[in-house]
Amino acid sequence: MTSTKRTLRGFSTESVFICPNCGHNVTLASAGSGGVYLGAAIIATGAIGLVLGINKGLSQGELIFLVVIFLFFSSPFLLEALKRRRYPVTGTRERDEHEVAAPGAGPTDPIQKGIVWMDGFGFVKGLLGVFAFMVLWFVFWTAVGLVKDFFF
Repeated sequence: MTSTKRTLRGFSTESVFICPNCGHNVTLASAGSGGVYLGAAIIATGAIGLVLGINKGLSQGELIFLVVIFLFFSSPFLLEALKRRRYPVTGTRERDEHEVAAPGAGPTDPIQKGIVWMDGFGFVKGLLGVFAFMVLWFVFWTAVGLVKDFFF
């Protein structure tokens, strides 16, 4: 399977792959998007578990409920993982009309540059990126609160 076309779709990039032997087409999301989906599932399940178990702990029914919620939120990741396992990716992508034909040169279109940058993220970087974003978000609002408390 070799990549023929990439598009930006929501928080991930999707690549169209084609089999050189039989011509079968399949669309796969980037590996980094799987990490983003899994990180979002962990955060959402953790927040719901925190709300449910903050006073008295979690009962067995609430634990089962959290597992179901986790499976619901992580289903995009699980579906993409199964799809990637079924269609292993090999080969390289050919350049399209938006990219410079010179060897070693990257795309000139800013959207294509962003797509190439996002495709470079692997699963672990996508997963850790979600948590890094959360930490930066909390640091930002902590700084806003400190400025408010000290200066206003």
